[in-house]
Amino acid sequence: MRRQLIFLGLIAVFLLPFAWSVAAPFVKALLLAIVLGVLLDPVYTRLSYKLHRPRLAAWIVTILTGVVVLGAAWTIGSALVNQISAAYASVAPPAPNGSPALNPLPPLAERVANALASHLPVDPAVVREQTAKVTNGAAAWVLRAVGTVVSHTTSALVTLVLVLLFLYQFLRHGREWVDKALASVPVDIETGTRLVQNVHSTIVGVVGGTLVAALSEGLLTGLAFAVAGVRSAAMLGLFCGIASIVPLVGCAVIWVPVAIFELVSGNYVRGVLLAVWCGLATIVVDDIVRPAVARGHIQLHTLAIALSIIGGTRAFGALGVIFGPLVISLLLAVLREFRTAVALDRAAPSGQPSTISI
Repeated sequence: MRRQLIFLGLIAVFLLPFAWSVAAPFVKALLLAIVLGVLLDPVYTRLSYKLHRPRLAAWIVTILTGVVVLGAAWTIGSALVNQISAAYASVAPPAPNGSPALNPLPPLAERVANALASHLPVDPAVVREQTAKVTNGAAAWVLRAVGTVVSHTTSALVTLVLVLLFLYQFLRHGREWVDKALASVPVDIETGTRLVQNVHSTIVGVVGGTLVAALSEGLLTGLAFAVAGVRSAAMLGLFCGIASIVPLVGCAVIWVPVAIFELVSGNYVRGVLLAVWCGLATIVVDDIVRPAVARGHIQLHTLAIALSIIGGTRAFGALGVIFGPLVISLLLAVLREFRTAVALDRAAPSGQPSTISI
């Protein structure tokens, strides 16, 4: 029997790299489906209880999830395309007319160049020339951004289909698979259950806190832009909400350039008010609202959450928003269980085996 176990173990180790090569293209969709499965399991459970048909309930939840995701993506995508088109129109350079200093600038660039020329001890021709160079670079960046969005559309649709297929399976069989996994690992049921609950709580806390923070910051900054008379205030608020997924620094990527532009344009009161309002909104949401929502779910400081999200996005891409805090929280939970096991082992009477299952 021992030889058989060793032989089977060697075969499994040999096949693992090949199995990973086969599964690697689907890991992102699988992880997203796990997150959605955790969040939507209460909805599925209640609907399954009312319909008395678990399979139908799983299909209904899966289809509705797909409709909601597609609707949100279409709305945000349309707004993004419109804003990119408007941005390109405002920075696209007109036809050249001899010297770069004499070339006409787009209206937005013209305002910036005039404001800089009136405040800087530099030849206005030099300011216009440098502004024209920056404008050309901005227009090129906008075109590259459009190309990137278009090139990723097909990949995103394929990923969405895979996520929905995996989601259906997780809703139907997730609890059964978790029970089998806990029975297979060399830890006692209580420890395994606590680790699973930690994963569940972290996902709920991170996603819940992120959604509330995004809604709050989007509304507050959008209101600030509207009161200040900034163009496309609603769209800027939407982008602020999306950027606020990364706490402390995310939303600033949107409102800081807007405030700087207002200051450069000579609108000092408007620029300062925008900076103060949006800065206070970011601090209140990230230091008060987000922790209040996540409290009881995830035991991480706001700064730790921010750093884990930034590091997670670097390691996992967009999925790092969730899996960065999840990895850190799970690691801390494992270390707590290890510390508890060591303490119980030391407390056991001499010569008596510990009750900790290993």
